[in-house]
Amino acid sequence: IEHRYQILGGKPCCVPDANKFDLARLLDDLYGAHYVEHPKMKKIMQLNAITDKDFMSGKDEAAAFKNKDFSKVYLSTLRKVQVFSKILELTAYKSLKTKSSIKEQYGLSLQGLYEYCTSNVLIMLLWQIISLILGGWIGSWFN
Repeated sequence: IEHRYQILGGKPCCVPDANKFDLARLLDDLYGAHYVEHPKMKKIMQLNAITDKDFMSGKDEAAAFKNKDFSKVYLSTLRKVQVFSKILELTAYKSLKTKSSIKEQYGLSLQGLYEYCTSNVLIMLLWQIISLILGGWIGSWFN
C-alpha cells in the first residue's frame, strides 16, 4: 500500500516493520497451507460470502493504472482493505470458513486436541455435563 501510494505521488506514513504482518502467512499458520485453493484471496472471499464489488486482480489493476483509470484502481484498493479487515475480523472471532481439516488446523498433538476441544462449544458443554454426572456419582460414594 505504501509503494502504491508513492507511485500515485503521495508521501506515505511509514509503519515500522515490527508492526506489520503477512496476512497470507498468518492464515497458512492458523489453517494449514491448503486452507483454500488459488487464487486464495478470491476463493476465501467466495467461501465467506464477502462481496467482490470493485475488486480487481493485480493484473487488472495494473492495466487500469496504465489506462489512467485511477478511480477503478482506487475503488479496488479500497475494497481490498475492506476485505483484509473482514478476513481479520472473522479470524479473530474464529468464524472464518476454510477448507482445511481439523488435523490441518490443530495438528496431531495433545495441545492441538486441547485447543480443538476448548474452541468447540458443543464439546465444552458435553464435558461440563460429564463432569457434573461424574462428580455426583463419585460424591455419592462418600456419603
